Amino acid sequence: MNALPPVPDQVLARIDQIQYELEGGFPVEQGYIWTSCASVENGNPLFWDGEVAAELTDGPVAPPTMLSVWFRPHHWSPGLTEPAVPLQAHFDLKEDLGATGGHHLVEHQRLPPAGTGRRPGAIPTGPPVDQ
Repeated sequence: MNALPPVPDQVLARIDQIQYELEGGFPVEQGYIWTSCASVENGNPLFWDGEVAAELTDGPVAPPTMLSVWFRPHHWSPGLTEPAVPLQAHFDLKEDLGATGGHHLVEHQRLPPAGTGRRPGAIPTGPPVDQ
């Protein structure tokens, strides 16, 4: 078994250091909260029932696990001069570790575009689209 390479100094220097101070680019929305909770079958009434949320937290709140959702900027928005990059610290770390480019843990299959009459994400019955 090969030993892992040492962690680069620039990575070690960033541990426990603030790298980016950001403000979310859009408001927390109840629909996102319900969709996220439904996806993991989180039935906590704090996230589903406005009266419970009002009693316990003075209003609706999102699960702490959703924190990164609000810090994933849209690729484009008015006033941006270049595309926004979500989770910039993640990409900084990948670059410092030399994990940029074609290093993927999964292989993707190119599917035909989702059009009318087709559910996005549905597996087509025909052969894959050539690249």
